[in-house]
Amino acid sequence: MYLNDLYGKDVYRKQDIGKFFLEKIIPWLKNSDCKKLRWQGSKWNISAIDFYKKMNVTIDETDINCNLLLV
Repeated sequence: MYLNDLYGKDVYRKQDIGKFFLEKIIPWLKNSDCKKLRWQGSKWNISAIDFYKKMNVTIDETDINCNLLLV
């Protein structure tokens, strides 16, 4: 499953809301026979990366995002 866009306002950060979300969705995914949950984070977002590491996430340094603005 690919998780697209999950943002928290600064005022709600560091309240374990992200952890709560993952702890609720992971069993549901496993019961749905899902083998992987994937999302992207920004390299500059150190606090998010630290959170991911606490959740035992494997961080792939290979993939990059490409955006082409057509305006």
